[in-house]
Amino acid sequence: MGRKKNVPAFDSCGLSAPENNLFGRGTTKARHFTPYSLRHTTGDDSARLDRDLPRTLALMNPTQTPPSRRTR
Repeated sequence: MGRKKNVPAFDSCGLSAPENNLFGRGTTKARHFTPYSLRHTTGDDSARLDRDLPRTLALMNPTQTPPSRRTR
């Protein structure tokens, strides 16, 4: 069985993957959620992800304990 998606697997450079739509916000339909795709698409090696994305990614990861539930 071959791979179903190419690299980068879920963060499409053209913002056409359903996963990009998952991270859209407000009037922005889709956003990059990996630094690689953001920097590759914009051509800006210093581009940074929007500040809300790390928390959103953590909440979407089913293998992680939500930040509010971690022991301190």
